[in-house]
Amino acid sequence: MTKFKQGNSGRPKGAVNKLHKTVKETVLNVFNTIQGDPKHNLEAFARKHPREFYLIASKLIPTEMIGTTETIIRVTIPEERQIEAENIIRI
Repeated sequence: MTKFKQGNSGRPKGAVNKLHKTVKETVLNVFNTIQGDPKHNLEAFARKHPREFYLIASKLIPTEMIGTTETIIRVTIPEERQIEAENIIRI
């Protein structure tokens, strides 16, 4: 009477929901189409609404990175670039 055998919960762990995949693909297709229109692309939105653009962009930045490395990378940012970066980050 059940759809799955006992102990089988259905979709395997990590499998993508087909509806979510379809919606994501559709949104991506629309996004790519709109990018061809200079009045309605992402750059035009960012210029017109920079605060909203940065709020959206900030959500795309990973909040956690897991990994190991044996190399130490040191980055030195010139003082004038630090001020510029601080102004961009403040919303």
